[in-house]
Amino acid sequence: MADQTTETLPLLPADRRYPFIIYVLGAPGSGKGTLCDELARKYHFRHISVGDWLREEVQANSGLGNSVRRYVEAGELVPDDHMKAIFVAKIQPYASWNKSAAVLIDGFPRRKSQIPNFEQADPTIVLFFKCPKDEACRRVLSRVGRANDTQAVFDRRYAEFERENTGVLEYFKSAGKEVVTVDTSGQTGESWMKLLGALEKSDVWKMMLTAFEADLETVVEYQSPEGDAEEVVESRTEL
Repeated sequence: MADQTTETLPLLPADRRYPFIIYVLGAPGSGKGTLCDELARKYHFRHISVGDWLREEVQANSGLGNSVRRYVEAGELVPDDHMKAIFVAKIQPYASWNKSAAVLIDGFPRRKSQIPNFEQADPTIVLFFKCPKDEACRRVLSRVGRANDTQAVFDRRYAEFERENTGVLEYFKSAGKEVVTVDTSGQTGESWMKLLGALEKSDVWKMMLTAFEADLETVVEYQSPEGDAEEVVESRTEL
């Protein structure tokens, strides 16, 4: 077995439909990564950032990374055929791995035409983080470590997001999915409290938490997602 990062994850019953899939949508700079990390820590979810994975593939000079390099560096949407390859290689294994209670897929789908290709990751709920362009831009341009965080790239990415996101939201709403919209224009703590408040009003979210509370009784060390349980670490009766 190849070396893999060992993680502490909940042991879930095989007969229940896990993991729940949560799509997280929002413009660049809307706080998706930060707030998803907080949700992942609080509820022991897995957080998958499609944007981070794209950048990692580009930096690694992998075949997949080289095929999407020009789109990532220019701040353009990656074509659907490349996104499907990314889904199969990077997202699908976790979306079908029933030892995770839920998977937060951050920054996907980016256009309506991508959705039919990814029925294996049908979302239980969709989160939409809404942030004005000026604040999102300020955040992006103040980030450290991304060479393509420039005004021109941000403007292109934001324009593409606005053009495509309405169709994505309408698709999920027409399919009967609950879309939870959260104002994330404030400081991180304020946005976090608004997110928790919005989720507390969601019947779908409450259904998910009820399922977790009934099932998450044991935490097991996994090497994953292919690895087997290594050892029981602790017992827990509530989140």
